[in-house]
Amino acid sequence: MDTESATDELRPPYLPFATFLGFLTELASKPLPPQIDRSMMSSKSGTDQANLFSALKFFNLIDSEQVVQDGLKALVATDDEGRKRALGSMFRQRYPGQFKVSEQNGTEKALLDSFEHDFGYSGDTRRKAMTFFLHGARWADTELSAHFPATRLGSGRSPGTRPKRAVKKKAPGLVAPERSAAGSPARDGERVHVSFGDLGQVDVMVRVRWLELPDETFTDLRRIIKELKALDTGPIESPEIDLEEDEGTD
Repeated sequence: MDTESATDELRPPYLPFATFLGFLTELASKPLPPQIDRSMMSSKSGTDQANLFSALKFFNLIDSEQVVQDGLKALVATDDEGRKRALGSMFRQRYPGQFKVSEQNGTEKALLDSFEHDFGYSGDTRRKAMTFFLHGARWADTELSAHFPATRLGSGRSPGTRPKRAVKKKAPGLVAPERSAAGSPARDGERVHVSFGDLGQVDVMVRVRWLELPDETFTDLRRIIKELKALDTGPIESPEIDLEEDEGTD
């Protein structure tokens, strides 16, 4: 059974808020089981799984035995607006010190210091925990101090950091799209072709703005494409292409 220590249960999460919100959305798509276990997170990394359990326990959505609590039942049973109200209430209950800083028109440093004072966090963990708080509170339409740093829901990146320049990545099995005279990809997107010999073939069109995808979504989509290509039993009809990621902007 997956359990965390009592101390960890009382410490706020520091995973990307988008990961936490996405998991709640997944839970809302099906009837809730009596317990949450790792089989419901099979598409996520071991680190994300552990962090999700900690977050669920911190907000009292599951108990120490991972049994679903009434708060989680209510949270997934409502619509987006109801979920915002419920999460906003949970945040106020679980982050009293941080909201006190906000009500005093505190600064980013004061907010960071509150995470160190209240929860013993320091360094990168402290900043990630603050980022989770800012994303979640603002997603729930909760008013915060004007001196707190701006955030943008998506990647869950800590405020004040810049995205690293990405390197070229190989995308096995993607058929090169047509290119215009300027060299940019055509609007038709990219095609994943999988052959099963005499049994037929599968073609999947990929039309996404790769550079705007959250990091975890980008990784998951690439993994799915690779797993799909692994089923190929016939010759690959088209060469590989490079998917070049440019430096993002805030």
